Amino acid sequence: MPTPRCHLLPAVLSLAVAAAAQSEPGFRPARAPEFTRYEIGGGRWGDRWLIEAQAIPGVWLTLDTDGSAATPPSITAYGQGLRAAYGNRDQSVGLLYQGFRDGDDFEAHALSLDVDARMPIDDGTKLFWLKAGGGFGGALLDAAFDPDLAGELTGQLRLGIDFQPTRSLLLNFSLGGIGYAHPGETVAYGAIATLSLGFTF
Repeated sequence: MPTPRCHLLPAVLSLAVAAAAQSEPGFRPARAPEFTRYEIGGGRWGDRWLIEAQAIPGVWLTLDTDGSAATPPSITAYGQGLRAAYGNRDQSVGLLYQGFRDGDDFEAHALSLDVDARMPIDDGTKLFWLKAGGGFGGALLDAAFDPDLAGELTGQLRLGIDFQPTRSLLLNFSLGGIGYAHPGETVAYGAIATLSLGFTF
């Protein structure tokens, strides 16, 4: 039957080997992993797909009448939108549809190539992101007071906040500027507010 001395011998030998290794020149003990700071643009392009449903509570437009009216006509509209895009954790590019109307007086439908980029807000929660985006495309306008309005170019710039409690779900609120024009002529310009519910895959 083994004695207690036999049980202690392997442990003593292991400690002796470890002490000898530490005394050798060039020996470096293993270090704990280092955590790097957040880097914008991290992740692989294409590893995030995004679908966003938009509610548009307000679009405030001023029609450009080239000085023919003392008070240019104004429009207050509301509507909805849908954005489908792909990218990495900070950036995405895709298509944005938006439609809104002001009663029976004005209606617009637009499809744009849309891009955005975001960065985390360092508030300790890791839930909020500052996002900037914009798009350029075409629009169909229908205005009771101007039957000449039809196909136009449209552009949009916006700035907003993402709230992302999980990897798959995000909420966004944005304010921006929007305009409609055709070559050599501005048709309408103003501001737009959007609320978005997004799902990432």
